[in-house]
Amino acid sequence: MNKKISSILVVASCMLAISCGEKKDKKSNSEARNVLPFCSVTSIRDAGILFTAAAGNSSSNNDQSPSYPATYDIDNIISVAAIDNNGRLASFSSYGKTTVHLAAPGVNILSTTPGGYKSWSGTSMA
Repeated sequence: MNKKISSILVVASCMLAISCGEKKDKKSNSEARNVLPFCSVTSIRDAGILFTAAAGNSSSNNDQSPSYPATYDIDNIISVAAIDNNGRLASFSSYGKTTVHLAAPGVNILSTTPGGYKSWSGTSMA
């Protein structure tokens, strides 16, 4: 992601946090990083939009070790794990009986890249 797009996303996240009543100067950096995505997802929910989130690539149980924003307890989030071409959970994919809602192909997924195509694996691909 280039710096210009990254900066725009940071500004947009801050604006959403402000509109949700959060004041960054009262939060530590780590708390602000957690508040901004939560506020963004709730704002999206309030607009009637679903939010799809990658479950994570740490092979961990999100019920026990949360991975955000996928494990926020917000009713518009759909958390997605990755499966391989045999329909089995990918070795890297995070999972969770109550926090991961579905799985989709996420191993060796052909995707567009600048100048062509490349295969990628990960829950973001699912």
